Amino acid sequence: MTYLDTDDLRHQVKLNTEMIFKEMLQHFNKEVAKDVYAIYQFQIYGNFRETYSLKIKDGQCLLDRENTDSPSLTVNISDRYWFGICEGYLTSKEAFVDGQLKLLGDIDMAIKIAKLFNISEEKVE
Repeated sequence: MTYLDTDDLRHQVKLNTEMIFKEMLQHFNKEVAKDVYAIYQFQIYGNFRETYSLKIKDGQCLLDRENTDSPSLTVNISDRYWFGICEGYLTSKEAFVDGQLKLLGDIDMAIKIAKLFNISEEKVE
């Protein structure tokens, strides 16, 4: 059995997280976002910390790896729950109820994210 050392594991988590955000960009709905100005900051924590920002303005969305000073909404989520939601095994509501998803800022922006990125809340059974 091969084990990943800490640096290899950190690299794998980073690659998987980046792939998820790049996939989100592929599903970005420019029509829904044409009058939206928002900055979503995702702080993913657990074994490793990752921060990503999605900046939406004039129907465009940019992905950034930096912290932003004034996000519209900050999403704090554990890495296990983040991957569970992205893989369809959990819903964001379940993560929120379990205390593993915390929202800071404009809660209305949390509701809009599903429409902005065509995200389904259906679980894989």
